[in-house]
Amino acid sequence: MKTKTTLKIFIAAMLISLFAAKTNAQIVYTELNPYVLIEDTILSDSEPECYMLDLNNDGPIEFEICIYWGIQFPGPSFRILRITQIDLINNIIVDENNPSHALYLILNDTIKEESTWSINSAIICGYAPGLYRPCPMGDLYFGLKFYNDNNIHYGWVRLEATWEQAIIKDYAYNATPNAPILAGQTSLNIQNIQQNYLNVFVQNKVLLINFNNNLLPNGTVKVLNTNGTAVLNNQITQGNNQINLSHLTAGIYFVNIESTYGIYNKKIFIQ
Repeated sequence: MKTKTTLKIFIAAMLISLFAAKTNAQIVYTELNPYVLIEDTILSDSEPECYMLDLNNDGPIEFEICIYWGIQFPGPSFRILRITQIDLINNIIVDENNPSHALYLILNDTIKEESTWSINSAIICGYAPGLYRPCPMGDLYFGLKFYNDNNIHYGWVRLEATWEQAIIKDYAYNATPNAPILAGQTSLNIQNIQQNYLNVFVQNKVLLINFNNNLLPNGTVKVLNTNGTAVLNNQITQGNNQINLSHLTAGIYFVNIESTYGIYNKKIFIQ
């Protein structure tokens, strides 16, 4: 079987400007509109149909998503959907128990250095002698790591898959080197992920800031009065943070958190 890749779908999308890329702080998000379909049938040819993924939209391709099919004579047919890094310094998050299989992520899973990363390509789904990995229904997120200007960046791509086709929907990466990203994250606005990953509240004149999911915010928290004057400035760390507010008079204040994940503001009341 040949391993030629095709750029035709990607080039067509570029030429007619059917994708929209937007930058929000340090998250660079690209939406494919309409979605890009790759498919292959036994009636076409034996070469894989591929989507060439330029995660940071700068020209060079970092990954390719391809459908491989074939018939072995005598023997069974095979069909495999695979994601491959173009350069071996780029990587895909894989199942730690089966490093040849790409790991299925769900929305808001953390993509970071501590993940299990591929050495070569990773199978999304498919069947072949000795292989049977069904294609899950619905959206699938895949964690990616790539190098740009000698810096490591983390990103994700979202797609749907069946035996015969894949629909690539969107992708994003964190433009801050070495900074993690959440699967499906399109913005650094912490308020978008507050419900699952950040709790901020006051209890008995103690400001409680709880980061979940082992996120390391690497940032600061400020408390400002109604005049906009900072009356407190502290570092925040991973996990639970407790800050004594007993020296402040009763009234309305504003909490401002700046971290790797963006800026978050909340009004609080001290009694």
